[in-house]
Amino acid sequence: MPGEFDLYLGGAFILLIFEAGRRILGNILPTFCALFLAFAYFGKYIPGPFAHAGLSVTGLIEELYLTTDGLFGLVTGVSSTYIFTFIIGAEGFLKVELRLYERAMFFAAALSLITPGVFSDAVGLALLFTGYSLASLRAKGGIPKPTTG
Repeated sequence: MPGEFDLYLGGAFILLIFEAGRRILGNILPTFCALFLAFAYFGKYIPGPFAHAGLSVTGLIEELYLTTDGLFGLVTGVSSTYIFTFIIGAEGFLKVELRLYERAMFFAAALSLITPGVFSDAVGLALLFTGYSLASLRAKGGIPKPTTG
């Protein structure tokens, strides 16, 4: 059973997560999550196949904050391991590409072909489909478009 301090800290943490979600993604995500929390709390009052015993506020905080099924579970693990690594890695590779492009177009073109292959197949495809391209980065960086002879 969690202590009183754990419950206060867990409640504050959940509220901070809701506020961070609201600031980053707008009101829709916290509203959607609040509906699911209400479903978890008021489950004993819901008729039909969706009825369940319901969780107390203590049970909700304990499940979300103190177990690996909640906020520190699979989603956090995946995002901290793969998504964060992809963002940092892609940003670093793209900066290297731009620096090399200023010196020699051949190296930048070679890196733009190699960069997606450095990551796993799914992440490489994500890099291609999210709009990161050497041409758009050249335009943002003010580097003139190369001419072909």
